[in-house]
Amino acid sequence: MQSHFLLVRHGETEWNQQRKLQGHLDSPLTDSGINQARLLALQLANQNINSIFTSPLKRASDTALIINQSLNKSISTDERLKERHFGDWQEKYFDELTHLPDFEFIFQKSEHHAPPNGESGIICANRMEQALIDIAKQHLGKNILIVSHGDIIRCFFQQKLHQSAAVDAYSGFGNGSVFKVSFCHYQEQFI
Repeated sequence: MQSHFLLVRHGETEWNQQRKLQGHLDSPLTDSGINQARLLALQLANQNINSIFTSPLKRASDTALIINQSLNKSISTDERLKERHFGDWQEKYFDELTHLPDFEFIFQKSEHHAPPNGESGIICANRMEQALIDIAKQHLGKNILIVSHGDIIRCFFQQKLHQSAAVDAYSGFGNGSVFKVSFCHYQEQFI
């Protein structure tokens, strides 16, 4: 038996537009971000979604609420779906950070490197993995929409599915993107 996930990155925010790192901080959806969420609702309408889980950060929960205007499903919040914590780098512009020695490791490798006072890619991926496993076990054989964030999704794919090691959160994991993954209960692994 499998549980199927559709992992969605929230719509564009003001800080995304400005290339400013949010992490656990937040900024509102832009008009484009609201439109991305509306388009996601249309795109997901025929996916037989049974329930929706979202990060508690407002940009994700607002995206989930807009999508749910069409789907009309129950929405639950899970703290473990929050974006990666970027510590001292939060609220800084990417251009301020690209020259730092660990920048490439943090945003390309998603391993043990972490921003000062922040979270490593492995810890972030483990957090999402456990959330998805717990949700899958509560919703056997169901289709579940997860509204979360670009870097936590990227870390999860790199660490747990060994995919896209060279993709960063701004190219392959853009706002409004959808990624499919299933959890096989018999093998207890993601496929």
